[in-house]
Amino acid sequence: MKKLPLALNLLALAVPGVLAAQNTPALSIPRIEGAMKADGKLDEPFWQQAAVTAMPYEIGPGENTPAGAETTVYVVDSGKSLRIAFKAKDPDPSKIAAVLRDRDSAYKDDFLGIRVDTFNTQQRALQFFVSARGVQMDLTYDETNGNEDDSWDAIWDSGAQIDADGYTVEMDIPYSSLKFKHSTEAQVWGIQFIRIRPRENRFVYSDRKDDRNNKCDLCQQNKISGFAHADPGRNILVNPTLTAGYGQYRNAPGQAFSSDGSNIDFGLDLTWSPTPNNTLSATYNPDFSQIEIDGAQLDVNTNFALFYPEKRPFFLESADFFSTPNELVYTRNIADPDYGARFTGRSGDNTYGFFGASDTQTNVLRPGPYGSRIGLINAESTDLVGTYRYNFNSTSNIGTLVTHRSGGDYSSTLAAVDGKWQKGGHTLTAQLMHSETDDALGYSADPFSGDAYFLAYNYSDREKSFNLRQLSYDPGFRADMGFIGQVDFTKSVVGGAYRWYPKDHFFNQISVNGDWDITHQVSVERLMEREIEAYVSANGKMQSFLQAGGGQRVRYWRGVNYDETFYTFYGQFTPFKSWQFELFYRGGDQIDFRNNALGRITTFEPGVTGSINDNISLNLNYVDEALRRDGGTVYHARLLDTRLSWQFNLRQRLRLAVQYGTTDFDLSLNPGQTDAELSDFGTQLVYSYKINPRTVFYAGYSDNYFGSDSIDSFQTNRSLFLKLGYAWQP
Repeated sequence: MKKLPLALNLLALAVPGVLAAQNTPALSIPRIEGAMKADGKLDEPFWQQAAVTAMPYEIGPGENTPAGAETTVYVVDSGKSLRIAFKAKDPDPSKIAAVLRDRDSAYKDDFLGIRVDTFNTQQRALQFFVSARGVQMDLTYDETNGNEDDSWDAIWDSGAQIDADGYTVEMDIPYSSLKFKHSTEAQVWGIQFIRIRPRENRFVYSDRKDDRNNKCDLCQQNKISGFAHADPGRNILVNPTLTAGYGQYRNAPGQAFSSDGSNIDFGLDLTWSPTPNNTLSATYNPDFSQIEIDGAQLDVNTNFALFYPEKRPFFLESADFFSTPNELVYTRNIADPDYGARFTGRSGDNTYGFFGASDTQTNVLRPGPYGSRIGLINAESTDLVGTYRYNFNSTSNIGTLVTHRSGGDYSSTLAAVDGKWQKGGHTLTAQLMHSETDDALGYSADPFSGDAYFLAYNYSDREKSFNLRQLSYDPGFRADMGFIGQVDFTKSVVGGAYRWYPKDHFFNQISVNGDWDITHQVSVERLMEREIEAYVSANGKMQSFLQAGGGQRVRYWRGVNYDETFYTFYGQFTPFKSWQFELFYRGGDQIDFRNNALGRITTFEPGVTGSINDNISLNLNYVDEALRRDGGTVYHARLLDTRLSWQFNLRQRLRLAVQYGTTDFDLSLNPGQTDAELSDFGTQLVYSYKINPRTVFYAGYSDNYFGSDSIDSFQTNRSLFLKLGYAWQP
């Protein structure tokens, strides 16, 4: 493990378990109509008649201890929206972490909100959170795999105010954003109220207790009742977009810049929910421009293609419907689509989805046993994905997925069946896959096929966990709509962990974990890798996390079995309000893949995230990596990724991104390398104005520079772009 996940998994960062069943009667929600301004002032008269509850429990890091600060919750059904208010008291309001940030980015601050299961199926929930400065965050939660996804965006209203007692939040969530069964009778929804209070620890408060031996979550929520005759609205969203761009480029210093001229495109997204649990979306000439550049990654001494997360709105929405144990759907393979359509829905215990797109460019991940690369097939393609899942209960299910890509002389089809069974602390997950591919343009003259499977067993409770995994991928297996970067191997893994929970100490959780695995190549019956590793980790005050460990392995590369010993350290802590520091270190043996030799690697990755004041935030990540052997340095790479944001208010932001990378090579240790130094430098400046996630305005500039010891650094490209989007809900 290198880093803790982002604070999306709100409870997992504080406690390893999930919430236990409570025998609490459903909270009856009154229906009270009336005008509302969501500003965090609680001056509307209907709050005096609202249903009232509290968050009396600290469930992390404490184990159902009394909450260190009082939180009162008010809930009202307006007939067209769910209205919730929170009065969050604090014994020392000066310590409230409250910074102006962009939407979906305040997870390190004080915030609170809800996780609501409107269909009460205990399978999927929506989450709405607001920080003490009023920053909105919304996510989906899937009980099947325990994933939280903040790429989902809803249109809702909220406000917050900090005062002498703490802070107050108001939410006004339209029922069109919630989706639920329309009924003339009272309904029962599952709900959890959550407050995150980062101080010396990242305290988590809730309206219910926590049983760390229980693996289920949504099936243990408290309930609210009411919402008879609640109006879900027309569930129609029309989202036209207008984008414009102008770019220049050149291939050598001193050359005049060339340009393909300005580009202006109109796009249209349509979303309609004919029923509350079915959604149909279509897009024409979609704008998939990357407003936020990808995080910088080192691409030295690596054999596998780099993975970059999806950022384009059309593919992000409802992405959890197409999630399986393997990465069989990776929509960044769809590079430049003209149009697309998607249908997703749920009916009782059935979940289903489909999307298709027409792509003008066909990118293909070509995998192998020891590496992978991205290839380009010079043909348009049609991309199709369909999925169906039957849920036996909230934690056990069986499903199928089919993907297909075709264009010109190229086609690839994949079919997969997967299932999950969970009872108590036991979980069994399996997936079977088969593919048929005809890639005469770039891979093989003859059609080929392959099978793959994944099988995993896990047991976990409050203190311990144990896992077994077996996976196998044939040489001819391909997931061309997904991201499977390695094939032609089988792998077996056995591992486990044990946890302690000290009380009244600096560390509140200490764990040890490790595993042993062995990998063989299928086609030639060769040992590829045998590895054993172990780690000790601890969570403590200053919101700290520390992990240290290492291992030994035998790894095959180009006819040689190399013995490698490695060790790592990761530390993260927040000594000051809103400032987080982290450091990753790796050392030990490392194969020099390019030159087929064994070297010693040293990697340092420090990082800092913080707020210079209430408006300006900094995120800085640096990588320094060197591989040495035979008395010299094979390469020494440095990479800096800096993001500086000035948030004028909740709607306006100016963000500067700067990425700089340079790599030095010892030419005597790198036959065929012509340059002893390569460097790359890029910037992006973006102004954004967001009324909501779909009504937006962006204006930006970006450029890139390249240099080497034989070529002075020069600007290779520069561009300007604009984007305007408007959300209309008739």
